[in-house]
Formats: sequence, structure tokens, C-alpha cells
Amino acid sequence: MIGARPRSNMVDAVLVPKQLHLELAVTDLDDGEQAAMALGAKLAGVQPSPDRWRVLIDPAGHPFCLSNQIPEP
Repeated sequence: MIGARPRSNMVDAVLVPKQLHLELAVTDLDDGEQAAMALGAKLAGVQPSPDRWRVLIDPAGHPFCLSNQIPEP
């Protein structure tokens, strides 16, 4: 094709802001939340079950969760 350019296989984060669901296990939600916020995360406006998990937003705008529901090994 005349004028065709190769396209990148990488997904543009602006078009697809959430590419996977990241849920991190912590023993204490309050401590985990404070640690994440110290690294630049912000608490999301909606917290469906704050006693079991917290929804945060990373500095790039991607949501992730902290959970105290740690599975047994």
C-alpha cells in the first residue's frame, strides 16, 4: 500500500485506561492505603466494601485495589 505505516502492537493507555485488574493483598487496609497514597495513589470516590478492600487510583489514572482477603497458601 502506498503511504501505509507500520502500527505499534502496544495499546495506547489513553484509549484503554485499564488493561488489567490489580488487587494487592495487605494485612492492614489502613496501613496499605497510607503506603499507597505516600507513593502517589489517590483514594477512589466510590468504596463498595471498605472493610474488605479499598479502591485507589495510581498517578497515571489506573484503578487498583488493596484487599485484606488473603488466600491461604
